[in-house]
Amino acid sequence: MKNFYFFLIIFPLFSLIAQDEEYDYEKALNDMEFKKRYGAFFNANFNSQHTDFTSLPNVPSCCPRYKTGSGNGFNIGGLFENHFDKDFYYGIRLGFQYFKSSFSSLEDESFIIDGKLYPGKIEHLVDLDFSRISLFTYANFKAKDKLFVSVGPDLSVFLDANYKQIEKIKDPSDKGTFSDGLRYRNKNSGNLKDFNAFNVGVKILVGYELILNKNRSLRLTPEVSYSLWLLPLIADKTWSSHNLDLGISIKFIEPPPPPPPPLPPKAPPLVEPNLPEPPPKLVASIKAVEVDTNSNEKQNFSIKIEDFTSLSLRPLLNYVFFDHNSSVIPQRYIKLKPEETKNFSLKKLVNADALETYYHVLNIIGLRLANNPEITINLIGTNSNKGEEKDNKQLSLARAEAVRDYFTNVWQIDPRRITITARNLPKEATESDEEGADDENRRVEIISPSDVLSEPVITGDTIRVVTNTKLRFYPKSQSPVGIQKWSLTIKQYNQVVKEFSGEGNLPEYVEWEINNEDKNFPKIPSNFTYTLKVIDLINQTYETKQQVIPVDQMTVDRKRLERREDREFEYYRLILFDYGSSNLKEEHKKVIDYIKARIKPNSIVKIKGYTDRIGKEGINKRISTQRAIAVARMLGIRGVEVEGVGESELIYNNDLPEGRFYCRTVTINIETPIKE
Repeated sequence: MKNFYFFLIIFPLFSLIAQDEEYDYEKALNDMEFKKRYGAFFNANFNSQHTDFTSLPNVPSCCPRYKTGSGNGFNIGGLFENHFDKDFYYGIRLGFQYFKSSFSSLEDESFIIDGKLYPGKIEHLVDLDFSRISLFTYANFKAKDKLFVSVGPDLSVFLDANYKQIEKIKDPSDKGTFSDGLRYRNKNSGNLKDFNAFNVGVKILVGYELILNKNRSLRLTPEVSYSLWLLPLIADKTWSSHNLDLGISIKFIEPPPPPPPPLPPKAPPLVEPNLPEPPPKLVASIKAVEVDTNSNEKQNFSIKIEDFTSLSLRPLLNYVFFDHNSSVIPQRYIKLKPEETKNFSLKKLVNADALETYYHVLNIIGLRLANNPEITINLIGTNSNKGEEKDNKQLSLARAEAVRDYFTNVWQIDPRRITITARNLPKEATESDEEGADDENRRVEIISPSDVLSEPVITGDTIRVVTNTKLRFYPKSQSPVGIQKWSLTIKQYNQVVKEFSGEGNLPEYVEWEINNEDKNFPKIPSNFTYTLKVIDLINQTYETKQQVIPVDQMTVDRKRLERREDREFEYYRLILFDYGSSNLKEEHKKVIDYIKARIKPNSIVKIKGYTDRIGKEGINKRISTQRAIAVARMLGIRGVEVEGVGESELIYNNDLPEGRFYCRTVTINIETPIKE
């Protein structure tokens, strides 16, 4: 324990002493000469060959004698060096070398040309090229300050050796041939035989080292070297080879750490700063008033939302559509578990639109089958009869089986009440070249001799209507520097309902017209809040406190209790118009007879015709108008407002086949005043 306390006392003292020692950067730079070096080199090669042979091994030749040759090449590789002391070190270089050499010999020859004897010459040529891996180990001596000499053995392993040979008439240059009519002979090329794959030589290298950077870590060395191979290139031949290399090497030495930075100067004495002047004051306010049709303003007001009873009739499309080349019922159809069917009823579809109701088609028909055990159905599976579905009735059958399995497994319908049929295109197929038409033919049709299964879904709903209101907001602000931008935000349930914004000075007022046609306007009985936010030219921000716009909800019960005049709304939709058709069917007549009985003398009736987006816009406009007129004629009442909008108002998503079917429709809206 005493030793431990001694260490705690002595170690900080040694640390302080070590910190006070001055770091000798120049000494560290000089010590770099004793560190390991890593680098790379590149040399241009010039070689001279001295030999004595008449032919290469296994290569026919007429040459009297080859004696000398020369050529060039290159050498590239990496190096490592380590010092014994400052002036003497050892090293190793591993590289790849490619070089070539050419031999030439002239032979006197006489040629007979045009019956006369002419003296001439034959040139014998041999081109050789070699590639090898070289290992040069050496001792290095510093001859002068930056001049050094390296000496050592140079070991080589040859990777490849190739030759090209030809003998041709040199003189005369334009006359004479050999016996075959050509001016050359013994033209050959290929791999050289019997060459020594391993060779050893002696190399001497002289270099001058240049320092490239301030910390001396990078060195550039121009070099010249000479090497002599001790073994002949071809076995059993007299052949000496001399090489002269010129090039450079780049070496890297790990540098010492830089000297520590100088101590910072002493901090100047603190001067008490002058406090900045306070920024100019920014304030803002806002108030809201209601503006009536005569432009009179009302301070105390509220937004009125009124509830009305309504009757909604949505037709039921008895088709289930499938994805391309699939027999799996798509996820968009709502499927129940067997235990959930006990709690399912049409009351769950109150306030649902036609398409939302349609996605329960399997459950609506399943419920009607369960409540009417005498009814049977036929499931007709179809396909688009194109591409992978071409003449694929097996796929059509699988689709019908998927719908049957849902009825039998989930709704516990007796399988004997269900028959299935497979065909290619439906009997009433959608025929069009436009995109999406094929989607409508990939389906299962649910057919029954009873009308009960395809009856429309009728529910008593409650609709909520906002009274048309014009609000006027008066924003004000005070800023000596001016306003940069502003925003007025109106919220309900902390969600933004409406927002106005601008740049520069505030306007005199901002108006907001609220009407029931705005589908984005929330019709929930909760008060609105509004705030004004302003930012001045020096980026100061001011936001007013939240102020409230009351919302007054007039429920059906409240109107009856207060004996106020009320209205009743009824909404009917007719589908099953065929693509491009305005002909009414028997099922339409039943619905129209029902609607006709609901219309009272003081009822306001509006009929509107629609189409999907398939086809030309002008034709769709005409078809939708014809559909609306056909329904009005069948109703047989006066004072009906009739309109056809074609594809200008797509009431459902036309990317889906069921959305397009439900767009081929006519809506009948009935508004009837009721007096208590």
